[in-house]
Amino acid sequence: MKAIELLEKVEVLPRLQKLFPEFVESACSIEVIPWSEDYQIADKNPELFDAKDFYDQLLKNGLITQEQHQKYIEEVFIAAKGMISRTEGIAFNTARGISFRSPRPHPAYIIHEIGHVHYQEPDPIWSSVYGGGESLMQLALWKNYTTNDDAIRRYHKILHDAVINPEQVADEIATKILNAVKLDCYPHLYAIEIFSGTIPHDAMKQLHDKGLEDLYSELEDPRWAEIKVTDDGLRMFMVNLNEGVKWEDSFNIAFAKALNLIWDCPACNRLQCTCD
Repeated sequence: MKAIELLEKVEVLPRLQKLFPEFVESACSIEVIPWSEDYQIADKNPELFDAKDFYDQLLKNGLITQEQHQKYIEEVFIAAKGMISRTEGIAFNTARGISFRSPRPHPAYIIHEIGHVHYQEPDPIWSSVYGGGESLMQLALWKNYTTNDDAIRRYHKILHDAVINPEQVADEIATKILNAVKLDCYPHLYAIEIFSGTIPHDAMKQLHDKGLEDLYSELEDPRWAEIKVTDDGLRMFMVNLNEGVKWEDSFNIAFAKALNLIWDCPACNRLQCTCD
């Protein structure tokens, strides 16, 4: 069985085909392999998820009330000892294979695992849980922003390069943003982020340690050059950028457009496409 057979059952397939044709084409050559217990090595108390599914089904069928459902769920998770996790899917990038615990995996799991193989990236670069490129795809699929495969690869490159030389990448991003968006702001990524309403934790610590707290309100001050951008700080900038776009913040939308991660739909000329 090929991954495209699962993808064809996903409601957002037409939008995937429109924006990510390479992604859909990849699904035609990715094999869906049977689930194995060997893939569950990261599971922690997975039976608790089964219990939750059971109570969810009882609620759905009207056999328990909402109050009873909440009480049972709380009891299940209070009784847990340690971490709780359950592997729902796995991807084998080199072998171009994916596998799922359920015979009817959730659409989000299908897209996630195909994405691993298509982009050939590990979780820290691809997964939305870590602020990876999947976040950008989700904006396109669930919020109707316009982007594509190349934009996601640009996003991935930022995260890769940030590990090697975060300050250079931060300078490049800051320059691109200020060239496109006229702000009264020193060309520093953290200053730009503060301008948009988010205070980076890394910036807060450095400003405190250097006795430069006054720079919070002096975003044009050249002393911003004394503040270093770390790879964690750069990743958090990207996370906050995605969240800002998700909630339609005008600053973050302008920043994402400046980085060529999103753009107006060429057909309807709207940022959030209304063509479908």
